[in-house]
Amino acid sequence: MITISIVLLFIGCLLLYFTSKNIAITENIRIKEWFIAYRKVIRVLSFIYIFISLFGIILMFNVTKGLIVWCILLSIILSLLVLITPLKIITYKHIITTFIIFIIIELVI
Repeated sequence: MITISIVLLFIGCLLLYFTSKNIAITENIRIKEWFIAYRKVIRVLSFIYIFISLFGIILMFNVTKGLIVWCILLSIILSLLVLITPLKIITYKHIITTFIIFIIIELVI
């Protein structure tokens, strides 16, 4: 459940990052162009993902501890997105495999 909440938070932050007007798109990826074309819909969807992750973390950790954990996760994810995404060091394949490994580890333990 923790990994799913982190994934939802990551997707929400990534969608907000790609709908920003200050982002420079160097690649011609159709999905990024679609994000820009439907900017308002994607922003609403990203805020829904972020609030679902907040609600899931609050359910797991109670209100105070959940808010603190969520704020820490939010700051970590946003700072990593801003630093790593323009450098193109990590691809989407790396991110997906990392989250799949974490989900498997969470389910096994």
